[in-house]
Amino acid sequence: GLAEAHRHGIVHRDLKPGNVMLVKSRVKLLDFGVAKAWQSETVAASDATTPATRPGMIIGTLAYMSPEQLAGRQVDARSDVFSFGVMLFEMVAGYRPFTGGSAAQLGAALLRDEPAPLPTAAQVPDALREVIRRCLQLDPGGRYASAAALADALAAVPEEGTGALDPEATAPTRPMAAPPPHPHSMLATTGRRSVLVLEFANLTRDPAAEWLSTGIAETVIVDLKKLSGLAVAGRERVAAELGGRSSGTLTPSEQLHLAASVGADLVVTGAFQKLGEALRITVSAVEPATGEVAASAKLDGTMSDLFAMQDRLVWALLADLGVTVENTRRERREAVAEPRLEAFELYARGRQLHNQLGRAGLEQARACYEQAIAADPGYALAYSGLGGVAMMRYVATTNRSDLDVGIVYLERAAALDPELADPHLWLTYGLARLGRFADAHAAGERATALEPENPLAHYFAGVAWWLEGMQAPAPGCWRRAEAMLITATERAPRFQAAWQVLGDVRFRLGDYPGARAALERAVEIERSGRHTQVRFVGALAVLAAVLLRAEGSDAALAACTESLAALAGVDHLYAQASLALTRVIEGEAHLRAGRFDAALGSYRLARDLCRSSPRSLGMGWMAVRAAIGSPSAFHLLGMRREEQEAAATAGRAERSGELDFSAIWAGGTAVVNHDWAIYHAVRGRRSEAAEALHRAVAAGWCDAGWLERDDLLEAVRSAPEFPAAVAAAAAGAAHG
Repeated sequence: GLAEAHRHGIVHRDLKPGNVMLVKSRVKLLDFGVAKAWQSETVAASDATTPATRPGMIIGTLAYMSPEQLAGRQVDARSDVFSFGVMLFEMVAGYRPFTGGSAAQLGAALLRDEPAPLPTAAQVPDALREVIRRCLQLDPGGRYASAAALADALAAVPEEGTGALDPEATAPTRPMAAPPPHPHSMLATTGRRSVLVLEFANLTRDPAAEWLSTGIAETVIVDLKKLSGLAVAGRERVAAELGGRSSGTLTPSEQLHLAASVGADLVVTGAFQKLGEALRITVSAVEPATGEVAASAKLDGTMSDLFAMQDRLVWALLADLGVTVENTRRERREAVAEPRLEAFELYARGRQLHNQLGRAGLEQARACYEQAIAADPGYALAYSGLGGVAMMRYVATTNRSDLDVGIVYLERAAALDPELADPHLWLTYGLARLGRFADAHAAGERATALEPENPLAHYFAGVAWWLEGMQAPAPGCWRRAEAMLITATERAPRFQAAWQVLGDVRFRLGDYPGARAALERAVEIERSGRHTQVRFVGALAVLAAVLLRAEGSDAALAACTESLAALAGVDHLYAQASLALTRVIEGEAHLRAGRFDAALGSYRLARDLCRSSPRSLGMGWMAVRAAIGSPSAFHLLGMRREEQEAAATAGRAERSGELDFSAIWAGGTAVVNHDWAIYHAVRGRRSEAAEALHRAVAAGWCDAGWLERDDLLEAVRSAPEFPAAVAAAAAGAAHG
């Protein structure tokens, strides 16, 4: 049995009850499929004929793994001793020594925690307790050296009173079933299984074939989305979690953490070997909560058979998982022509670069996508990738031509393959940025219908309503934005951008507690660096704006100080605009506290930031807000000439063609008109202030309560037009 294997230098690596069979009077040890000779220094990668034997993959069954096996370290006979100890504990106690509500929690318990105590009331001899305790030492050095040594220790345990216990009498109330799904997984929230597909390992390590790692995984992702009712974790979310790493380099414990982070209850891993034109692909689907293999396949063929092999691989997975494919789904999938192999390779190389989310990588990805389209003008995925790159370029450059070009590519992709969600997802964003809101909402509905589990689909649908609320407000915009953004945060609880925009929506509605809760969540994510989807910054700047109204200048200034520290030296597309907003809020806080010289200093720093990055997204609004705040401070200091010059500068800033006025949090026409109302009220110009307030309300200002409480608006409250402005703002908030 096991002792014999150890004598020959073999470690089993998958000891569990399912691999132990009672045959008449003997116990038989089964399944040495992942066994390994630990005494040899290395095992050639080409020896691994299944994905279970390549480095970095989940090998064995999680609940029975040793800590060193889970961490991907070298294992020897003592690893099997640990696994045997888990089984022995379970036989005696009726429950396992390590548990967790998710795969990540179970993995963390195995790596860090002491085992649960054995039942104190049970008749377990002290000698047997000692054997179990020694088997389950976290440090291999504390365990028996081999199964033979363990057998000697067990032989010394008195036989009397060692019968198996009644689980009903000794087990705690928790069941022995597999741990429940992750609370944010699709299985927990919608009853649908959620799948994480990792890049396939290149077992031959041939750099020329590395593109297949992403190419095969991408095919599996796309086809699982199209053919099944499974929810597949989005590539953007996975790429953000990985931070530029390849998923093929993850250790087993990192795979478990990644699965838990994206809420997956099934992990698809695989490998390929390419030798000349010969190709072997292996794949398995593992349930991370238990380590059980739910599906597996191995295919042999040639590169000319690649697409047929990928089809067979997907169908084999679906069959093993018991997924029934509707005829309509099958027909729609078969209606899409396979690309030329050359185009597929170029697309896969582009997708690898795209997933890194770096500026240089995006430009290289764009070149690959363009070459893929040249090789196959009907390749939908390449058009979709090219359109996505164009949208991300727009965020960096605010060049409208990127939006125009990107929309052309995305519409072409959607026409070529109507079942792809990615083109509709990015179309939602691009069309909304162009002000084509009806088209944007239609694209958003299509994206969320195709991939209801995709947080980016709901996020962009919410952003489209948010943008409309700032640019062309209509009843229901804010509430629809709020609903879609809440769904995005439910799908991806560590999606900072969704929390941050949600906070801005609630702030505009005058819901300070709701805004603060959302923004504090965004701040926590930004501080931790543990984000999903894309990395975001600036949450503290928006929180400072909320605190200024909710708690006053001191709380706002404290948040501004934190924001400046958090953004110092940060290289991010939104860093400059967030710094400028921080200085604007800092200036307003000083103004309201009566520190007018300090206010002027903050506004000047904000304007300097705007001059250094005039084309950063939304920077125009920050420049105008800083320019409008300055004349109020000059007026209160009695500096009339400087006030007039500053007011003229603010007017010119509003008309500047050099600044970008894309919609952004704490910006927009409504906010700027409210700032003008404050300036006119400070000057005692009651009618001008009332007129500015009406313009703000018409542009979507909904915070009626602030209009009634703001000390700086005291002079305008006696204007006959003021009650109507307040009533209109309240109506806007009520209708959302």
